[in-house]
Parts: sequence; structure tokens; C-alpha cells
Amino acid sequence: MEPFNRIYSRSKEEWLKNRVDGIGGSDASCVLGKNKYKSIIDLWQIKTNRKKRDKVNSEIVYYGTKAEEPLRELFKLTYKDKYKVYSKDYEILQSKKHSFMLGSLDGELEDLETGEKGVLEIKTARINSMYAKKDWQNDVPINYYIQILHYLLITGYKFAIICVEQRFEIDNKIWFLRKNIRFDRKDVIDDLKVLEEEEVKFWNFVKEDKEPPLKISF
Repeated sequence: MEPFNRIYSRSKEEWLKNRVDGIGGSDASCVLGKNKYKSIIDLWQIKTNRKKRDKVNSEIVYYGTKAEEPLRELFKLTYKDKYKVYSKDYEILQSKKHSFMLGSLDGELEDLETGEKGVLEIKTARINSMYAKKDWQNDVPINYYIQILHYLLITGYKFAIICVEQRFEIDNKIWFLRKNIRFDRKDVIDDLKVLEEEEVKFWNFVKEDKEPPLKISF
């Protein structure tokens, strides 16, 4: 039996509305003070209806949204003998253990050899400065790593893969690099425990309508 419920939405509008009532994947890094653009206080104000979520309508966000489906299809094609890929539009996974933990996955994976289940997360990144390059130099940006941890908490799956298309823009030249980074659950157990504890603490602040202490640690 799956350790989560599947919530199906009839439209994008309903899906967006349903995502607000809990902690989503992109919210998780705020809880740990690891989001450069939104603090834990900002998130608390949004979840307690003191503040509206900012609408981001940049060209970069538009590109990332449109690129998700073709990148997922490329992943399927590249790894057709390794993984089976499942995806469903406007679906939200809700943890049965912590009902406030929500996740909208870009895909679910099944290892064809072992039968193990995994998470697929698709990202696009523009590398147009040394600062942007540094974020991806050794691994993945910390906020994306925490997002993956959040999804592993909800699903209980054994692994997660971030499929990223990096777009390099240097000296008026553009080229692309596509790569996949895998995280196995057994290697991130301690981080999962920390995130679960901090998300529970944060949601208690939301329920009690009490402002949490500010965390800035990125």
C-alpha cells in the first residue's frame, strides 16, 4: 500500500489551489532557511493567509514549464531499457503520515531490473555567469536537493533522479548539456530525518498561528 494519497485535480487552477494547503516541494527549502528568494517568515505568512504567493512570470520560468514534457520524453527514450516512467498532469501526492506534506512530481520511476520505485524531477538551468555555474559545479543547488528529500519523505521511494538541461550562455554563444543526478535513499537518511523534524515544527507554527524564528543559512 502506498504511504500517500493521490489527489487528482480537474484543471490547472484547481491544482494550483490544492497545492497551497500544505508544504510543497518548492516550499521545503524555505523551512530550512535554504531559499535565497523566500524566507521561512515569508512562507509562514503565505500559509497563514497574511501574504499572497508571488506570481513569477519570467521567460526563464516559461521556458522551464514548456521544456518539462520534451525533457521527460528524452529521458524515457534514453533510459527505455532501464526505467519505466509514469506521469499524470495535475496530480498531487499527499503523505498519509503528515497530511500537510504535498508533492507534485514531474514523474515516477520504476527500475526495470530491481522493481524499485523512484522520483523523477526535471530542471532547466541557465549558466550565464560564474555564480550560476558554481551552483551546479559539484552537485545540485541546495534548494533542489531539499525538494528531492521532500518527495522521498512523501513517497517512501528508494531513489530520486534530477534530470537537468543546462543552457550555457557565454560570449554570445549558446550550448546545452543534459545530465542526470541520482540520489539513493540509503545515502540521505540523516538529511531526511532533519527535514521531517523541521517541517513538522514549521507546520505547528502554522496551526498555532505563531511566527517561527527566522533562519538564514544558505
